[in-house]
Amino acid sequence: MAIKTRSLPFARTAALATAFILSISGPTFAGGFSAMVADVKTGTILTADQIDAPRSATLVSRLTTITMGIQDLADETLEADEDLDVRRGEKVDAMTALQATALGEDGYRAPVTALAARIGYNAKLFEERLRAIRSRAGLQATAVRVVRGEDGGPGFDGRTTLRDTVRLATSLLRAHGDAAREVFGPATGFLDTTHIWMSDKDMCLLAAEGPRTRRLLVAALSGAPDQPSCFEAAARLLAEQDLRVLTSDRKSTRLNSSHSLSSRM
Repeated sequence: MAIKTRSLPFARTAALATAFILSISGPTFAGGFSAMVADVKTGTILTADQIDAPRSATLVSRLTTITMGIQDLADETLEADEDLDVRRGEKVDAMTALQATALGEDGYRAPVTALAARIGYNAKLFEERLRAIRSRAGLQATAVRVVRGEDGGPGFDGRTTLRDTVRLATSLLRAHGDAAREVFGPATGFLDTTHIWMSDKDMCLLAAEGPRTRRLLVAALSGAPDQPSCFEAAARLLAEQDLRVLTSDRKSTRLNSSHSLSSRM
């Protein structure tokens, strides 16, 4: 199974910094709008709006499954080139299955089902492992039950919040940043400054280096009318908060310089 690299709706000829949208006006959102941006290194929440409102757990469950697979790769209990049975007579290697799960486009259900069967072994153990990962990442408002989907693969019934979604993404990037970039490579278009790019219905998650400070930030948003609008708004929020951090750092530097000069005088 070949994984197609996503063609991003931003200019591929420039760095992500030039692709971030800094328009004054933004898209109009349907009900259930939530937004959050956080600094991966410090965990500081830079902006938040309705981040504890209940949201669908599908995206966070996909991200938890990816985290589980990456942990198994790190523990060497799973090999990236290990073949997984997708359909009768069709196989896919573990890395491709992870990338398909991250990409979430048509046809991804078969690879994620094969991945879940390999790393979870059975529905009960899979659910227990998902719960353990959520606990270690500090997710406090996420409750998910693994159910059988219409296609026979794992389905996720439950709720989460934007805060928990960002917590899980932050935990993954801190522990396995390089592996996450490889897994999300096709989804991000292999842009050097973009680390996570995933969505589900009206919810999206973007992790990228700020265009000015190069700090790794995570933006999550829900309630967008469509996927492009969601990522457009998430990218704009991320860029705006990056500028805010830069301005704050410059003010702090000037203040420290002033205090240093005063002490010498």
